[in-house]
Amino acid sequence: PAEKSPKIKKWLNDLIFPFFCLNCRQEGAPICADCRKKVSPLSLQVCPVCEKTLTEKGRCCWLCRSGDFPLDSLIVSADYQNPLVAEAIHLYKYNFVVSLRFFLGKLLLAGLAKNDFSLPDFLLPVPLHPQRLRWRGFNQAQLLAEYLGKNLAPGLEIPMAENWLIRSKKTASQMKIKSADKRKANLAGAFALNLPAALEGKNKKLLLVDDVCTTGSTLVECAKELRKIH
Repeated sequence: PAEKSPKIKKWLNDLIFPFFCLNCRQEGAPICADCRKKVSPLSLQVCPVCEKTLTEKGRCCWLCRSGDFPLDSLIVSADYQNPLVAEAIHLYKYNFVVSLRFFLGKLLLAGLAKNDFSLPDFLLPVPLHPQRLRWRGFNQAQLLAEYLGKNLAPGLEIPMAENWLIRSKKTASQMKIKSADKRKANLAGAFALNLPAALEGKNKKLLLVDDVCTTGSTLVECAKELRKIH
């Protein structure tokens, strides 16, 4: 039989998974309250350049600050080596279980709170190429950014600028590329600015949101473009 389309798979997974914990199979939620307690946000962050030195809020260490790294800081909320985190992200991203955005969104929120992260002016999800977006039916980073926007500050919704950055080049999946250098080469020139004219040159605090960070190549390439705003 023909492979199910992403939209049909998404509907089927949404029908099944919200009622059973993917870890212990307890009925009631995609991940039950007891299993959620097994995943704690990371309180320690490392320099995003050398990945060796512990730093406050994921900023560059003093040895790496002299470079041209485009991110002010990089906060990782949870360890992908945790089997529950890895499975949740895989099901969310590749099996279209969109209800898991609440579990993952809470993880992101807890990670930011743990690192005393100040509020941004705008949230920017890492964009998908239009062809990939049509195939998947949703941008997983955008759904997470929407959750953060509504929950970062009670009573105040942080605006999302999902169209300021576009994916102008279709690239191979980063998950299939193991070499860090090849990952960087794969994403070179993949993003472009699509700013409203009124915002060009304005100094804004932006929070980039993505579901997975392995080598950081995706976030770095996005940040390189966004640096052109200032």
